[in-house]
Amino acid sequence: MLPPPLEPSAGDSRPPEPPSVVLLEEWSEQDRLRVREIQKLLRHQGQADYGAAQKRAARRLGISVRSVQRMMQRWRQDGVAGVVRSERRDKGQSQLSQAWQRYILETWRAGNREGRRLSPAQVYLRVRARAVEIGDERSPSHMSVYRLLRPEIEKKRQSQFKIQNSECKIEESASGLQLVEMSKPLDITERTFEFAVRIIKLCQVLDETPGAGRTLSKQLIRCGTSIGANVEEAQSGQSKRDFVHKLEIALKEARETKYWLRLLVAAELLSESRLSPLMMESEELIKILASIIIKSKKNL
Repeated sequence: MLPPPLEPSAGDSRPPEPPSVVLLEEWSEQDRLRVREIQKLLRHQGQADYGAAQKRAARRLGISVRSVQRMMQRWRQDGVAGVVRSERRDKGQSQLSQAWQRYILETWRAGNREGRRLSPAQVYLRVRARAVEIGDERSPSHMSVYRLLRPEIEKKRQSQFKIQNSECKIEESASGLQLVEMSKPLDITERTFEFAVRIIKLCQVLDETPGAGRTLSKQLIRCGTSIGANVEEAQSGQSKRDFVHKLEIALKEARETKYWLRLLVAAELLSESRLSPLMMESEELIKILASIIIKSKKNL
């Protein structure tokens, strides 16, 4: 059954809803769920329990409270058309303007030359600053920036971590044992550190959701941050066997992290689109660590 038309709450100062070009027959189940949650939130608007109502809506939609607030803002600005996603004729193509696409790609490439490391999150911050500078109120979202950069990110990863066809060995130095690939230290330590930072930020969101989400966040933060810790310890291993042992622990923690991420999606605590980048990275870390361990054991 279709949800009844949305009515603005008393005192709602939003402008009249523009004519919607979204046909009811084209609404997906997720669209209907968003509309129902907006209806519930409008009933609580201006009341003391509005914050709690936002958290409940975030849990049911599998998004953060901040995303719920942005959804409500789109509703006030554009009405139904702002929250219902109609099927696009240009599906699969970027909705960003050519100017924004060029700016995002140039910023990413310039920030990752000559040893510099600029993350997609940092690119997004620069996009927001640029939007303020030029007065663009509808700047690209974080996900739009990430989707545009995804092929660039994958290309960079493939060029940096082609371990399957490379020669790896363990060398001793004053600081301890270190894995060397083609006479160049493998940047796995920094990569697992950045992964741990992303896991911590995710767990901060999960802590806002009572019940299973909060419980699972404790499991996820333990194993997700332990990967980098064991890789770091391996760099100062007392022996080659100790080096491999620490990496094997890191591999186990990476597999456990991937399991909890999959469980969060399966239990609908968070959406798959939100966790997909982390799940992809955990899979990459598993492959890298497994390959390092295999090649290192051959040198024992």
